[in-house]
Amino acid sequence: MEGICVECVIIGNSVAGISASEAIRANDRNGTITIISKENYMAYGRPLISYLLANKIERDKIFLRDENFYEKKKINVLLGMEAVKINVKRNEVFLSNGKSLNYDKLLIATGGSPIRLPVQDVETQGIFHFNMLDDVFAIEKVLEKVNSAVVIGGGLIGLKATEALTERGIKVTMIELMNKVLPTVLDDESAMIFADSLKKDNANLELKNTVEKIVVKNGKVSGVILKDKKEIECQMVIVAIGVRPNIKITEGTGIKVNRGIIVNEKMETNVENIYAAGDVTEAYDILYKDKRSVPIWHSAYQQGEIAGENMSGLETRYDGTCSMNSIGYKDTHMISIGIINTDNSSVEILKKFERDKGIYKRMNIVDKKLIGAIFVGDVANKGIITNLIKKGVDVSPYKSRLLEDDFGLVDLDKEFRIKLLKS
Repeated sequence: MEGICVECVIIGNSVAGISASEAIRANDRNGTITIISKENYMAYGRPLISYLLANKIERDKIFLRDENFYEKKKINVLLGMEAVKINVKRNEVFLSNGKSLNYDKLLIATGGSPIRLPVQDVETQGIFHFNMLDDVFAIEKVLEKVNSAVVIGGGLIGLKATEALTERGIKVTMIELMNKVLPTVLDDESAMIFADSLKKDNANLELKNTVEKIVVKNGKVSGVILKDKKEIECQMVIVAIGVRPNIKITEGTGIKVNRGIIVNEKMETNVENIYAAGDVTEAYDILYKDKRSVPIWHSAYQQGEIAGENMSGLETRYDGTCSMNSIGYKDTHMISIGIINTDNSSVEILKKFERDKGIYKRMNIVDKKLIGAIFVGDVANKGIITNLIKKGVDVSPYKSRLLEDDFGLVDLDKEFRIKLLKS
């Protein structure tokens, strides 16, 4: 069934915006689609920027679609243009060039913005973030003059920035406020394996520490002073202390926000004809049974698709998701799913730890159901475990097998195997 002909405006040109535009066009062949992008590039995969900086991929491999995508889908794309204000009464979006666009349906897919360091000086040369393609190009311009760098933040972005810089021969010191790397997605044992990989790579790791001052000489970074007064010489600082949903465009609109934009199962905001998708949202988390910010690639794509279908007249709903992170540092790879670090006393924890082999598995069980899992080194069974978590399956019949290398479909009952294969 073909949807009604509508005028759709999408703010944001990453995965949520692209999947939304494809869903709209699949259902509405003649409606107008306009994508507004603050960046000057066609849609690209943000997780790939570290591989670009490391010279592991060519620039053309970073883009999500081919160069004719917008033309083939009849999408008007405004690159290098920022949406600065929304008039919800007149269904109008104002642009940074002074012009405006009217819409029947509007999607906000503005993603997240990097959190700035309190001691950060924007005029200082040598301080960078690592979230966008332009960050890679800015770092690349000065890299030949850099011998050592400090990465502030040991999370997902900080780890990938460190990997890319060490690949380019830069001596890196990573500073992390918590007692381990990847503190929000790993437990102590699994984090040890990544710490081991960093040490093998001659990357220094400063835990339970933070930067109190960036030392500047002649307008350029020359080092940092840590909370424990240790001084580290460097010519570059990459700030990777997290991202927050980019909700500035909602100011004065009446759109409900918490940390991110609140949406319902159709990805609608509380304001008529306005939708939101991707990292900017707070959508339903199936494990916490509440609306939360879950900034992961798959969720952004799925949310964009559902928003696009509803914007073009279909009735589809978002069932929710759970946190799922996948990352590698050189030859060390991990997947973290669901609720990991919890103070819930009723959690039963199953573990398998072979540090010398770089292998770790953990399963968190509550009321006979898996609520979280970690795989490091050996990620072969992650697909089955993910489905068990998402579907809330009683795992007690095969609990003793969950950590085994050969655990698989054959261990599951026939009814669930059929459901899994069909999903």
